[in-house]
Amino acid sequence: MAGVHSYPLLVELEETKIPRLKIKLVKYFQSKKSNGGGECEVEYENGSRTAMVRFRREEDQRNVLAKESHQISLEKGVLKLTVRLPTEEKSSRETPSDEDKKKSDVAADKQASADKSNPTVQTETEGGDDDTADEEPCSTSAVLGNILDNTNQEFLEMLVENITKSHDFTLEFFPDISSAVVTFQSGEENANFVAKCPQNKMFTKKGFSVQPLEVTKQVLVDDILHFSEEVLQLYFENEGGDVEEVFLNEAEQSAVITFKDHRAVQKIFKKKHSIKKEEIRVYPFYKTLGVALYGKDKPALKLPAAISEPIDSAVLRYLAQNKSAAETICSEMENTSAS
Repeated sequence: MAGVHSYPLLVELEETKIPRLKIKLVKYFQSKKSNGGGECEVEYENGSRTAMVRFRREEDQRNVLAKESHQISLEKGVLKLTVRLPTEEKSSRETPSDEDKKKSDVAADKQASADKSNPTVQTETEGGDDDTADEEPCSTSAVLGNILDNTNQEFLEMLVENITKSHDFTLEFFPDISSAVVTFQSGEENANFVAKCPQNKMFTKKGFSVQPLEVTKQVLVDDILHFSEEVLQLYFENEGGDVEEVFLNEAEQSAVITFKDHRAVQKIFKKKHSIKKEEIRVYPFYKTLGVALYGKDKPALKLPAAISEPIDSAVLRYLAQNKSAAETICSEMENTSAS
């Protein structure tokens, strides 16, 4: 993968049985704060004990190489990395002799770790039946910002297709906040998209910005006219996890549920929901944007509730006797509502 990412480093991994390992490597080596890295691509095959990181800038490569030690913090323990210059282009591939050597290295590493009082990565992988419980949050969405009013959704979708060379995404445009959200199937696709945006000529020409969308702890519940805050809190604690707050918006017939843990949100979206046999719709809500993401299930605009005002009996009699006056009033009201 030469070209714009022309400055490689070989990364040796202490452990490989880690969920979403490639995504963790991408996030780590793109972070200036963690290790002085920057825009890069990661080549990694599941199960391999090595990965190849290719930086776009030589300065980022030097900064990472200059750091004495590298480790990625996990939910339980850390993953230690060894970073060096590759000796040859094929150094990231494993030969049969390398395989035998590395198997013995794995056994030696496991024996050494057993003698230590501090558990490292092995602690995370012991309970492999439920990986999602120990995984770090990983965003599958990115926010495009600085979008001008005259930009339309079709143009944005074509731009994302041009950058990703794929149609496998959804895009929601929010003109009111000059932003759009692109959602992919995986965190890896999202990380690659964020990294490639600054390389696209049209993206830079338009002056757009891009950043990963936060992993949310909130959901929006729609059409909950008949349910109280207490009922909603009990339901979502039973279905997802501990609820921190329920904010009820009676005018919109909706509520925002804030959980204490983002994993509760992941659990909520694994099934459909109904209260008292009445189906309710749930969508991820993002505090930084102040909006929910509906995907392809965006609801129709809700009309405001009808209002009624008392009228004096004398006025009512006058209108009944003068139909032209009543028609004039109705026409003026229609013009006002239409504008």
